Amino acid sequence: MNQISSWAIKNPIPIILLFLLLTLGGVVGFMGMRINSNPDIDFPLVNVTAARPGSAPAEMEVQVTRLIEDSLAGLSGVRHITSNILTNALKYSDPASPVGLAVGPAGAKLFSLTITDQGIGIPVDEQARIGEPFWRGHNVG
Repeated sequence: MNQISSWAIKNPIPIILLFLLLTLGGVVGFMGMRINSNPDIDFPLVNVTAARPGSAPAEMEVQVTRLIEDSLAGLSGVRHITSNILTNALKYSDPASPVGLAVGPAGAKLFSLTITDQGIGIPVDEQARIGEPFWRGHNVG
């Protein structure tokens, strides 16, 4: 072992070339790796759309949304039910104004959920933070 280290100290050029070749091989191997930024994953997702034209927000909440949530909660394998967007639209809108809910395709295996209401709205500069957990807008009372 002593002989290898003393030879490497006396002849540094072969050792430097060895490390350069190993580094070059690592870079070439890294560049050749297959990286899949968008893997093809199927999420088990069920989408429910309910419309009741002309109904008041409170009526929509009690007579439609809660009934759907209660019936879905009884199914096996259901882990999450989300209706807070609609709940907030109902909460911050005038009781006499309509609240609309529309779901449409947004690409392969994706959907777009659109809520229309006459509530206080979300400022444009805060709309990017909607999906953050525990975030609340500054204009909410």
